[in-house]
Amino acid sequence: MRVMALIAVLVTAAIGILTNVVTDSFTWTAAVVLALLIVAAGVLAWLQTGTATRRSVRQRATRAGVIRRSPIRLRGAGEVSDRADRHGRIERSKVDNAGGRVERRASGGGVIDRSDIEID
Repeated sequence: MRVMALIAVLVTAAIGILTNVVTDSFTWTAAVVLALLIVAAGVLAWLQTGTATRRSVRQRATRAGVIRRSPIRLRGAGEVSDRADRHGRIERSKVDNAGGRVERRASGGGVIDRSDIEID
């Protein structure tokens, strides 16, 4: 990722320099190189946004809900959400997530027990 960021900065600097050259004394060669650098900067920006990681873990127990002995392991990008409310229970249910989205909810006296989830 650091290499991509460095390349993006260098391409942007080259665009600035070539913009000065093109506006000072126009040549088709400089204009084509400027256009190619702008396209390269766009591709680099797109690639960087595609590799951004979002990590989110939420465990919430409200209104007499219980979450007990339910560990969460999040590896890399991914989201995990556990919610127990209105006397719902999540017990002995581990999550091992390596890049997906997991959402569990026990509500109104519902129970999630010994329900392990693994995403690779």
